[in-house]
Amino acid sequence: LEPAWVLGTEGPIAKQFTDYEAREPQINMANAVKNTFEKTRHLFVEAGTGAGKSYAFLIPAIKQATSGKKPIVISTNSLALQEQIYTKDIFSLSRLKRNLMWLSACFP
Repeated sequence: LEPAWVLGTEGPIAKQFTDYEAREPQINMANAVKNTFEKTRHLFVEAGTGAGKSYAFLIPAIKQATSGKKPIVISTNSLALQEQIYTKDIFSLSRLKRNLMWLSACFP
């Protein structure tokens, strides 16, 4: 399954959150992150507030991290963003199935 489906209007995230709106920049970023992992490259991404960066990198990163291939490093500019990712974003994604391993099925 592709990021466009996972993050799209018919995907599992849309079904979990009311008033969810698919964002093309978010889907493009998720595809770029996924492709970067597949090609074993580095990626630097900059996007404005509200683009959906956290989910765009977390979804393919969870797949990569759970595959056992290589560790994932995510660098942020602030401790506040680290806290948001750790306490809010990962928690929200884990609610989808109570287990982050479920998300790895999204990117076989």
